[in-house]
Amino acid sequence: MKKIFYSLIVLLFPIITIVPSFAEDAGILTGPPPSWGPTLTGPPPSWGPTVVVNNSGPVGASGGSYAIVDSNGNVTNTIVCHSFCENGTFGPGGDTVALQMPNSNAGLWFGPGTTTYDRETKTFTATDPVSRETKITDGESSVIISGNKVLTFVSGNIFLNNGILSGVQESWTLNSTANASVTENNIKESLGLGNRKTSQQVRNLIEDSDLLLLNERVEVLINLLGSWVK
Repeated sequence: MKKIFYSLIVLLFPIITIVPSFAEDAGILTGPPPSWGPTLTGPPPSWGPTVVVNNSGPVGASGGSYAIVDSNGNVTNTIVCHSFCENGTFGPGGDTVALQMPNSNAGLWFGPGTTTYDRETKTFTATDPVSRETKITDGESSVIISGNKVLTFVSGNIFLNNGILSGVQESWTLNSTANASVTENNIKESLGLGNRKTSQQVRNLIEDSDLLLLNERVEVLINLLGSWVK
């Protein structure tokens, strides 16, 4: 019986230290919301999923980055894999593989226990395990969002073009909170919005507050909240 050996490039998480010989081949997606435009250059940022890039050679038209998915739908690792991964199986343990990015050697996740895959919809959901605080400002209006960022994308429909990631939808966990404020002529009005709400719920909350500046800029504030709004 012939033994067939496959060579896989395993992308391990988390990366705490990048050794000098590997430094040029690794990077982290970066970019604050709402316009999340990640790159693969620069020092590790304060926010972003880890993307490991190995420049050992071109992946090829039939290759790409794949997620290893256990029986419960949890992503346990990401790998660079060629045509033999297209049948959806991986190893003797019953795990399966799901394509993340076609013809790419970059895999996206936040590490073990943070990313899931729905086999029916072929959708990945990656949740940042670290709660972050993000401030977004437009002139005199600003919002502060605190919580965990959530990224969703469909298998095979996420791409890296010149270091820019496309095909990812952003949102927040339901328990993420927000605060809205407006400052004008040294007068500041601020209101806690609590957990995620619909745009109409935000309007109602601001209207009921009887805060004049917030009411005048309610649509601006809703726009700043972006994907935090349900």
